[in-house]
Amino acid sequence: MHVLEVDVGPAVALRLGRAGSSPERWEARLVERDAAGRDRAWSWRRLVPGELPLLRYPTREFAPDPAWHARVEVRLVEGDWFGRAPVRSTAGVAPLEVPVRLVQYAAFGGLVQDAAGRAVVGARVRVRQESGDALPLYAAPWREQVTDADGSFAFDQQLEPGQYHLRLLSEGRAPVDLDVALEEGGLEGYVLEVREVDATHALVGEVRPHGAAAPALILGLRSADGSVERVLHPLQDPARARASGAVVTSDGALRFRFEALPAGRYELVLFALDGLPYAPSAQTVEVPGDPLVIAAVAAGTPEVFAFDVRGAEGGPPIEHYHALFRAPGWWTPGAHGLAPGQPVAALAPDAPVTWMAWAHGYRPAYGDAGAFAPDEAGGPRRAALVLEPGWGAELYLREAGPAGAPDDADAYEQIALARLRPPVPGVEVWADGALAGTSDAAGLVRLSLAAKPARLELRKPGWRALDTATFADGVLVETPPEEQRCAVLWMEGR
Repeated sequence: MHVLEVDVGPAVALRLGRAGSSPERWEARLVERDAAGRDRAWSWRRLVPGELPLLRYPTREFAPDPAWHARVEVRLVEGDWFGRAPVRSTAGVAPLEVPVRLVQYAAFGGLVQDAAGRAVVGARVRVRQESGDALPLYAAPWREQVTDADGSFAFDQQLEPGQYHLRLLSEGRAPVDLDVALEEGGLEGYVLEVREVDATHALVGEVRPHGAAAPALILGLRSADGSVERVLHPLQDPARARASGAVVTSDGALRFRFEALPAGRYELVLFALDGLPYAPSAQTVEVPGDPLVIAAVAAGTPEVFAFDVRGAEGGPPIEHYHALFRAPGWWTPGAHGLAPGQPVAALAPDAPVTWMAWAHGYRPAYGDAGAFAPDEAGGPRRAALVLEPGWGAELYLREAGPAGAPDDADAYEQIALARLRPPVPGVEVWADGALAGTSDAAGLVRLSLAAKPARLELRKPGWRALDTATFADGVLVETPPEEQRCAVLWMEGR
């Protein structure tokens, strides 16, 4: 057993300069931080007067790992004083003495108002520690409060004294970013002023169709500073489309309108759901500006694709497999539970298609349209695949941005936001302690492993992965199991 000695006890009262502080009012614990920046805390242990306070843990829990860190935490029971100190050693049998300095938690609260002194209701006040105990390799988590009816906010979480970055977000107002120093005892009555922006502009345009059929598509819009994000998927949600000013004309064109926008530069992206090309599929626009025109690109009869998937050369076909097709400006939902030879997708001819195919117990296969041989009888173009045993996934790493991970957004919104928000390159993905891949310039990493790992860790200095419905506590959630091997993971950086 490896033993840590926490230097508290009778010295506590002296260090705090407080009368009446006795050891029985204190407790301590050990907290590990793994290579992905996540904490695992051991149970609090009461410190007993007259006894050497010890924290014990099995040495086998901590294999040599240069990325491993730990700290000792001490707190006043039912009080607002605490202390912590790093533990850098994981080896040896002699007790390791760890001095702990004790300080008081910092309260933080105040008001958000406009230039006229009026309360701003519903503003999001976010703070994140930039110094102090936070390890430099990982971004500390954001903590958030929303202003109430009188524009006030108060952080009921226990904040450590130190330097914090504050971000204020409020619809129709310019975002506020500033640094705040919290001393011991805290800072209350802090007044934040927001600046109104002219959000009376609109972005209008028209998508011209292929033939008489109305376009089936998703439109996503994001301001250059990330403070405004809008998604429109009109044919999937007619009521929402009408409320947004989207209409289909008698000749099948789609007229769209994004309302209440501040002036500035935006990125507009389009995802076609009908497998047909439109141009431009992505563009930078100025608001206010002239109406936009997005036109269908002339294409011939759609081509149908199908796979012949096997687990070994000459072996029987795999009865249930899954596939996903992609092309610039297009998005097709994954096709699941496919039977041998079943058509998968119908796409425009000569499309720059890429695809991914997988099955339970096998690694994914990847390719493009060149893998499919034409059928002389005019049937589906077919590709023969032999999958390797194992497991794999395709992960897209994206910046969460000021708004955080869009975990409560619907599937269409998540698709658009994943395209609009910047990629995070250079993220190492570790699977059960071994490096499995690194994200490229597009934020993409493909995993190909002998078996599905119990835990994934995302490592990049200054960044941390956010827990979502797709990825939580290092576990990639596949819903239903084995059917989802392509996922967007959201990262938060300094």
